[in-house]
Amino acid sequence: MASKVLFSYGSIDLYKALSVKDENTLYFITDSHEIYKGSELIADKTELNVKFVSAIPSTATAVENVLYIATVEGKTTSWIKSGSTMIQVGGGEATEIADGVLKITNFAEGTIAKTLDAATDEQIPTAKAVSDAITTAVGQLDSAFVDVVTEAAPEGTAGTVLKFTTKGGETKSVTIADIFLAGAAYDSAKHILTLTLNDAQHSKVEVDLSTLVGSSLSDVSVGEDEAFTVELGAGATLGGFKTGDKISKDMTVENIVKKLLMKQVPPTYVQPSVAISNNAGSSAGNYEIGSTLNVKLRATFTQHDAGELTNIQFKKNSVNVGEASTSTPADYAEESLSLVSATTYSATATYAEGDVKNDNLGQAYPTGHIEAGSKNTSNYVFTPYRMGYFAGYTSDVAELTSAAIRNLQTKSNAAYRAGSFKITVKSGAKRVVIAAPATNAGVIKILNESALNADVTATFAKSTIDVEGANGHAAITYNVWTYVPLNAYSQDAVLSVTLG
Repeated sequence: MASKVLFSYGSIDLYKALSVKDENTLYFITDSHEIYKGSELIADKTELNVKFVSAIPSTATAVENVLYIATVEGKTTSWIKSGSTMIQVGGGEATEIADGVLKITNFAEGTIAKTLDAATDEQIPTAKAVSDAITTAVGQLDSAFVDVVTEAAPEGTAGTVLKFTTKGGETKSVTIADIFLAGAAYDSAKHILTLTLNDAQHSKVEVDLSTLVGSSLSDVSVGEDEAFTVELGAGATLGGFKTGDKISKDMTVENIVKKLLMKQVPPTYVQPSVAISNNAGSSAGNYEIGSTLNVKLRATFTQHDAGELTNIQFKKNSVNVGEASTSTPADYAEESLSLVSATTYSATATYAEGDVKNDNLGQAYPTGHIEAGSKNTSNYVFTPYRMGYFAGYTSDVAELTSAAIRNLQTKSNAAYRAGSFKITVKSGAKRVVIAAPATNAGVIKILNESALNADVTATFAKSTIDVEGANGHAAITYNVWTYVPLNAYSQDAVLSVTLG
């Protein structure tokens, strides 16, 4: 069974005066805000296991798991207790440490890279090492730079590769650790690039670019106008510049150098769009001629990188209809449209000029920006057709009329096209009727599937009848094939009809 836990409290002096610390007692120290379990320190609220002292502690007074920061005669060292020994954290000589700043000599051998040729991912480069590497790279080139680009380090290594290229095509690469830079600044008057290292002291590395800038800009001709024209030869590039580029006189040398050292990434401009859709009305498509439609349309403008919408105008067969709207979405309605010919609806959105974006170098990049203009929707079309066929049966042999043809049980619900369809003739039928527009081939074969697919085409008599469209629309001539049996059908039959 577990032992009971006891609680006690008092000052640190009273606790230290205890000759024996009970391991099953929690001691709450009221003045130092510590908690001990027996003799083990388990919590320190105020100092978080770090103590700042004026003398290097002895093993007798020090506590394990506490970092002691000792400042003696202006020199600061760090210590921890390990058993019966005090260990200086980080090694090195205490006499080499002043004002709390670690010097190179305080690091273990191999931790600091004084040259980059043999540097590894586990080493910290000195400011001079970085400066020397860049100077060496520059000194090994016999002609002026025409490009400086960055590349990812080879697979298996870390860092960024700076690749210098000369006019003659020579290249020199320097690999810099990813953590090396904390910032950069450029003195346009002295052409000095100052790199701030990502170390505790934010060390500075100065690179003289005067030769680079002078040699590079020697290929830029200064005209009499308000811009320089880059002349590098056909198809040639220099950093982010290419032959024919214009450099404004207002462009700072800093931005010019930045563009020389960085690849320009143009901004992306997205064109506006406008779409037309059904707004709970008749769907676009094919309808029997004479059909009555309820037209309800909606046009929606998406601005993207264009300017603001000016208006949206609906069109019917390319003619403006309704009033132009200055907001999106815009709606148009036309009730009871009698469809007698193909009818096309669309909408046009007009918009203002869009803003000019900056490239990755912070320079305005107008190429490709959205000018003021307009966009058209796709067409929303209603197309009429003449019924491709009517077919069925009658229970009598009364005179066939347009209305009687239109009331037959089967119809195409589409324009005429060659193919086959079936008719189910019910028992008691006294006549079978098939009608198709006279302008088409019409019936070429009729098979009775209920009688072993017997060909009964010859039993049908052919005539003509004028048949109206929907809602009494003007009639056209249909060829009509009729079969009247001697006796009414005694049972259901299925006929297969083929149109040519």
